[in-house]
Amino acid sequence: YTATIETSEGTVVLELDSKRAPVTVNNFVNLARSGYFDDTVLFRTEKESGIIQGGSPHTQDNSDEGPGYTIPDEGLPFTADDYAPGVIAMANAGPDTAGGQFFFVSQEAGSYLGDPDQIGPSAGLYAVFGKATEGLDVLQKISDLEDPAAPGTPSKPVTIDSVIITES
Repeated sequence: YTATIETSEGTVVLELDSKRAPVTVNNFVNLARSGYFDDTVLFRTEKESGIIQGGSPHTQDNSDEGPGYTIPDEGLPFTADDYAPGVIAMANAGPDTAGGQFFFVSQEAGSYLGDPDQIGPSAGLYAVFGKATEGLDVLQKISDLEDPAAPGTPSKPVTIDSVIITES
């Protein structure tokens, strides 16, 4: 599967990894095809780490309880190398709690997510399920929008207009 994500800042094209993360990819594909992510905001941006988080249509923030179900973690553990610029991974609140929220990594510094020396036992527990083949510059532009007056949030609204899934 390929996901074309149209944002207010440009287009990102992802190749989804259905071999390592088949349940996660299936979940993302089904949510995208139902319009779950359309007209939502990317509510978290971190310039230094390159983290960009979204996937919360009900609340437009990280308090969103998701689509009404959770999916099991898979493909674990991921390493620091897996959290390279351009990847998309599932956000979670602990083991087997992923649902709709996801995040992109736009900077090398995002590799800390797979480093136990930096974040302890939660390292490598965010299921990576795809990588940008186009639009890394768009992701970097979005993460650079972190508001210095409100760290962790964008300085202006950034929206996902649509997510189009294609099969190859």
